[in-house]
Amino acid sequence: MTRALERNAAGEAQISPVIVRPCDWHSTPLGNLLAAPKDGRAVTTWPNYDEAYTDVAKQIRAVVTRISPTVTSPAPLAVPTEPSFSASVAALSRSSNLALKKTFSELDADRYLQESFDFISRFFEGSLQELEARNDGISCQFRRIDGNTFTGAIYRQGNKASECSVTLGVMGGRSIEYSSSASARGGFNEMLSVDHDDQSLFLKSLGMAMHVSRSQKLTQEGGAELFWSILIGPLQR
Repeated sequence: MTRALERNAAGEAQISPVIVRPCDWHSTPLGNLLAAPKDGRAVTTWPNYDEAYTDVAKQIRAVVTRISPTVTSPAPLAVPTEPSFSASVAALSRSSNLALKKTFSELDADRYLQESFDFISRFFEGSLQELEARNDGISCQFRRIDGNTFTGAIYRQGNKASECSVTLGVMGGRSIEYSSSASARGGFNEMLSVDHDDQSLFLKSLGMAMHVSRSQKLTQEGGAELFWSILIGPLQR
């Protein structure tokens, strides 16, 4: 990396750090460089990973566009051609049905539940920040109460328009409960639980929200979007 930094300083190369997870990268030799995604905000802290990686791609493309006129490529070397054979002849035919049944332990399910709750918490924090930044007259609050609970609230012109609390496993079992009251304890308006098929773990809703089926398999992002749609719904109707 030392040589790469030297070339970057000399203008012979361009280093673009990509921050995937939160870390103290500012104190490293990369701290003075322009990192991606924007503002050096780690990918895993974005509400939507696809948006984060899209931002990374845009920043890298901008760097390439900026430096490409000054980069000279060496002339291609002439390589003698050799007889080749068809890949279709050499490749062996195979079945596409190669997936084997997977089994999941209680520990797997518990870890997935905790990871899902943490993801939903980050999703809400980021979404509330972005909602406030994009809309005049909108103010948002996010509070992580403890390891098992967070609350969110949206204000329009200073008046509370919507609020929620999201809690891990209050009603027992492997569940994440959503309540439309920030102070509610023991009640909920929607619930996500952990389930699995023979290939993966996923989330399932209780089906109390009108636009989702109880049989639908949800990713962590899908579960977060379900809860978010309930919170933002009153401001969209």
